[in-house]
Amino acid sequence: MTEPAYELFAIRYATREARHSAGLQFVRVRIIRGFVVLASDVSHFYENMASQRPFATAFHIGEMLEGFDRLLAPAPDESHIVPGHDPLVMQLYPAPSPKLEGIAVRLDVPPSIAMRDRLGTCFL
Repeated sequence: MTEPAYELFAIRYATREARHSAGLQFVRVRIIRGFVVLASDVSHFYENMASQRPFATAFHIGEMLEGFDRLLAPAPDESHIVPGHDPLVMQLYPAPSPKLEGIAVRLDVPPSIAMRDRLGTCFL
């Protein structure tokens, strides 16, 4: 049996409140370099996970920290996790074409080591 091309993971918080951060999802996608975890709002920025500091508007701090661990579990390593809103993603990964520079990136290649070192990104 082969692994699926993608898997959707839900992080359900123990609450009845219907708020944006009360229920989050992320997806693991199989691409050329292996599985990549698209973190969505589970981790807004690389720094959130690296420093174990949740985003400022977290609904439940403890559960958001648990969400960081849940992101790591299906990823081969930290370099295979892509946060949902970090502008660093646009600097760490190349554009698919010159026309898409600053609009889209290729996640089928590893993040740029030179750029990572220059930016001092400690999570990758």
